[in-house]
Amino acid sequence: MALIGELDLPYLDINDAAFPGDPFTAIDSARKKHPWLARIDVGYFVHGYHAVRDLAGMDDHLVPDFGTVVEQLGLSDTPWADFQRNVLTAMTGEKHWRVRMSTGDTFLPRNMKRHIGLIREQAAAMLDEWAPMGAFDFVEFAATYPVSVMCRLVGASTDEMPKLRAAFEAQSRVGSRNPDLIPTLLAGFDLMWDFTDRLVREREANPVAEPNMLDEFIAAKNAGTIDEKELRYLIMTLFPAGYDTSKNALALILHYMIDRPDAWRRCAEDLDYCRRVTEEMFRYHSTVTQKRRVARAFDYDGVHIPVGTFLAFGTSTAGRDPRAFENADMFDPDLDRDNRNLAFGRGVHMCLGQHLARAEIAEGIHLIAQRITNPRRTGPIAWRQFLGIGGLETLPIAFDPAPPRMKPGEADA
Repeated sequence: MALIGELDLPYLDINDAAFPGDPFTAIDSARKKHPWLARIDVGYFVHGYHAVRDLAGMDDHLVPDFGTVVEQLGLSDTPWADFQRNVLTAMTGEKHWRVRMSTGDTFLPRNMKRHIGLIREQAAAMLDEWAPMGAFDFVEFAATYPVSVMCRLVGASTDEMPKLRAAFEAQSRVGSRNPDLIPTLLAGFDLMWDFTDRLVREREANPVAEPNMLDEFIAAKNAGTIDEKELRYLIMTLFPAGYDTSKNALALILHYMIDRPDAWRRCAEDLDYCRRVTEEMFRYHSTVTQKRRVARAFDYDGVHIPVGTFLAFGTSTAGRDPRAFENADMFDPDLDRDNRNLAFGRGVHMCLGQHLARAEIAEGIHLIAQRITNPRRTGPIAWRQFLGIGGLETLPIAFDPAPPRMKPGEADA
């Protein structure tokens, strides 16, 4: 059994400015030296599909790593650090299970179906505003859409979203470990806490006739399942989490669809095809890299991995592993794949809101493709950092605007 630290592994320079735009070339090269493992500056990167699938689900040996970035930024004694350590995605054991289960059936697929009409209405309303422009940065549109949906799901006003978006953006960029983020992280925590605290207090003082997602969480608090801070941290997690996954996935889909005009036109006609496009994109190029710390040493595929080892799981890139997928570099929504994508993680920390994200993206693509026709890039694109939540920074486009085809409630099922 070889100790991981003694292996002659390839090195991936994830901090290189060119890496986020094309991590696949470097990973393909690394694969020739080791089939599933490489070094990065903070530890190790697991790039093989089967290794990601197996290791990311080893919850008895691995714990989420949110402490490293807190220490690297020198923010250990701040309220933001407390949030990082006690957010749902950082919890382990009984506490994690208790808080996660406090959401009840809220995020189950059957309950997400209740919100399809709302999602369609929000997408249609935004397109009525944006589509006549004929040109804009699509990342800006994609950033506004999921936040607006989340606000409607909890009955919150969107008035404060412009300033809260800066907080969401900074939170999603902590993987870059950029000290320039510190002021926005600290101020952003205060903004998110104040917004969430007011949202909860106002709802408790003024119950609504038809309870929504927020009321379900408040009911869990009243039942003693979670406490006051856990309730607020849960809501503070859902806003940036839903914001980034859906926003970045939508932008990536359009980025690739610009070069596949026939597929984009088909998206406007076929909602089921949009669902297949969504799943294929999650395989082909997703957005999230999971981070774990080894809490209990273990052996895997001839490698001994000791306590304290930092592992980053390439859930965003493992779908291009040729050992797991035939024609792995081919984007083909019509092709039935033998393996499922890993975009939403594995194990007990599998993404809670994955069904909402899938619905937002597929429904959004369907309506966007109807209103934004013949899209083309009008300038250079830029990429976010790789480690953590990646994706596109900018995607300037022009297009031929089209009128709405039908009322949102009449959209095909």
